Amino acid sequence: MFLIAITKNKLGIFFPGIVLNEIISGSAIITVITDNSTSKFIPESGGFSVVEAPLLNRQNDRFDLFSKSTFRTNTLTIFKSTHCPRTIYFHHNANNEFFCATHIGLLRKAGIKIDENQDMLPEFFTYRYIMPPNTLFKRIKQLSNGSRLRVECPHGQCHLQRLEEYQPPAPEKKVDSFDAEIGQLVRYLSQSLKGFHNYQDSVGAILSGGIDSSITFQACKKYLGVQHSYSTEYPFEDPQLNTERQYALSAAKALGTEHHLFESTVHDYLYGLLDCITLTEEPVHHLQSVPIYLLFKNGIPAERSIIVQGLGAGGIVGNFRNFLYWREKSAAQIFQFKPTRDLLSFLSRVTGKAKHFTNCMNKVHLEYPLSNPRNLIWDWHAYGNKQWVCKEFGVMQEDIIKHRYEIYKTRKTTIYDLWSLYSLLGDEAITLGLWGKIAEANQKILFSPWYEQTFLDYAFSLPWSFKLSKPENKIRKGMGRYLGIPEFILNRRKSGFGLLQKGWAQKDGALEPLVPLAGRVWPISQIREVQDSNPQNQMIFWNMINYALWKRLIIDQEPIENLKSELNTAIKNQHG
Repeated sequence: MFLIAITKNKLGIFFPGIVLNEIISGSAIITVITDNSTSKFIPESGGFSVVEAPLLNRQNDRFDLFSKSTFRTNTLTIFKSTHCPRTIYFHHNANNEFFCATHIGLLRKAGIKIDENQDMLPEFFTYRYIMPPNTLFKRIKQLSNGSRLRVECPHGQCHLQRLEEYQPPAPEKKVDSFDAEIGQLVRYLSQSLKGFHNYQDSVGAILSGGIDSSITFQACKKYLGVQHSYSTEYPFEDPQLNTERQYALSAAKALGTEHHLFESTVHDYLYGLLDCITLTEEPVHHLQSVPIYLLFKNGIPAERSIIVQGLGAGGIVGNFRNFLYWREKSAAQIFQFKPTRDLLSFLSRVTGKAKHFTNCMNKVHLEYPLSNPRNLIWDWHAYGNKQWVCKEFGVMQEDIIKHRYEIYKTRKTTIYDLWSLYSLLGDEAITLGLWGKIAEANQKILFSPWYEQTFLDYAFSLPWSFKLSKPENKIRKGMGRYLGIPEFILNRRKSGFGLLQKGWAQKDGALEPLVPLAGRVWPISQIREVQDSNPQNQMIFWNMINYALWKRLIIDQEPIENLKSELNTAIKNQHG
């Protein structure tokens, strides 16, 4: 963790066990706080640097670098790597003072008033997260992964000069051969692990049994000799639907790993959600973040302090699984004509087959501009009920997307790269930041090879005609085969880590004891209205619970012990 503050007056703050440095620069006072564990203050000629890296003794190795802030000649430059599992917040006040930190709590102790940004609630309740650089906190923004912020501070007056976002190379590379490109992608992915060569005994890998985690585990095993893998599951999943367990155990057996499946209870999950929100200082994006927290806390031994995980392949290598996959194909051209689409839809309804293909074909012909909320990119990750959001907050669908549109309207790139960046810098980056904080709180370092910039740049440089060529998901399967992953893992249906049990959000379901706690913020009658089997309403329920707990714990600063006491009472009442 770290804090950098450039102010006119001394902050006068102190944290036990934290390194504090104060520098006088003209009429400004620069306060720097680091933990000397994953962050370090480095004095330099004419200024200083603050480095965040999993292995500080290798701080100059770009593969290890999470972030680097440098101050020289009255200019502060903050760089956040593409694979950084840290949220870096920043605040510029009316007095032209500047603050940046990895934790909201650090900003609060530095004197910044922490308020919720209610203008962002329609976006949050639709998507479950706020797209960087915006946040749910008023007057506080965050750095996107791969971005660079420059702050000029002449005469003690701080001015934000520019925020440079990650700009991947255009997909212009000439493809020599499929095998050559796959080999290069695997080499780049594996090279990102080289900083851990002298720490093999400290490395463990998350293995859920999907393609991505199987690839990262196999790379760890091949290049680092890693033998230990870990997975977890929902404590309230229907055993007949628990593909997470089946996939993890079958992959572990096939890959020859010493696997550890961590099991928790429903009560562990309920109390764990309170812990997660307290530690991350954000509403918990995915339901699986709580089992991940419990795994890091209780399921991985202390000696496994470096955890490699497989989050991140996404659309970068062509795994769209939506209408974009079919957009340029001959079948799509045929179904541009309405009579053909109508016939396909009729046959699909009669036979019950080809529903996914039919849905894609019905979308291929729709080309709304990016400013239009009907553009299909705004449906991606929109898990909440948009009609409910519009009614509850008195907004139009244009208002839900307005902040996201402002971020992406200037991106001059192909529709495929735009979708990749939208996922990479949004849903995936938010998940990475939350899991990184969860790991850090449990003395773990989270590392994601798929996000290392050399790999990303090379993947983005490959033409989409190559990445989207048949068979579907060709690139990741090719990487898997290169690493010797069995075909059944590569070809089985994608599982993800979604909850398949349909009653989890309903009244008297697993999360029912959290309703009275959320009822301090949202009227319980409103919560009851969305406790049904509709997936979009279920996510509104999840967002209500998350938002209410976050508001109480982080904005209102209620002690977590008080909420846990309320939860204990609610659990007893539920069971009579």
